[in-house]
Amino acid sequence: MNTIRPNILLVDDDADSMAVLQEILLRIENIEFELQYACSGPEALRLLESQNIDVVLADIRMPKMSGLEFMKRAAQNGKYQPFIFITALHARRYAIEAIRLGAFDFIEKPISIEKLEVPLRKAIKVAKAYKRLEQEVLIKPQIEQASDLRYAALAILKLRAMKYQNMPE
Repeated sequence: MNTIRPNILLVDDDADSMAVLQEILLRIENIEFELQYACSGPEALRLLESQNIDVVLADIRMPKMSGLEFMKRAAQNGKYQPFIFITALHARRYAIEAIRLGAFDFIEKPISIEKLEVPLRKAIKVAKAYKRLEQEVLIKPQIEQASDLRYAALAILKLRAMKYQNMPE
């Protein structure tokens, strides 16, 4: 991850919602980032494979592939990105399920800078911590050689990185 400019993936099937989210992101002070865009889960999965994505902001309800299914499939690639889901009030039960499945956070619509800024800052910190720890593990040859050990080590790193989620800003 570029320590100066994290790469954020926006996933939403509604172009207007994506434009509003982008506008809010650009108003957050003291965070510089790159933005990638996807209009569906399948398109977002392709971007996750080809780009170094640090944080995912995704609509939880999309027609081709739900946000939950997208997150499950993304987890299969062996990388970790904090997922922040955007949800309407009536879809809160999906957001709760997303948290159970490992989502970093969820934000209810209407989106505002006040709702998004703190979770995004924390997600960026978690992504940075995870990638820093991942690099430490990957340079150890005994873990590189044993895929089971590497998988276990990365799972532990994910948990260690997630402790930053509950740290004050």
